[in-house]
Amino acid sequence: HMGNNTLEKRFLTTIEAAAYLALNVKTLANYRSLGIGPAHRKIGNRIFYEREHLEQHISSAPLRFCSSADR
Repeated sequence: HMGNNTLEKRFLTTIEAAAYLALNVKTLANYRSLGIGPAHRKIGNRIFYEREHLEQHISSAPLRFCSSADR
């Protein structure tokens, strides 16, 4: 059994998932309401994200390259 503080835990809270994705918590909640964010589970009145789904979300994000105008 692993403790709650392990970095490799399977389920992350919304706050942890937002930090993992480098997003604001409100942005992640907005994505959830629009159905465009990573898959999540509602357990009771709490939302959890599986680490695997966060990885899939990162992998599916389009790559963006900086142009000279962005610098």
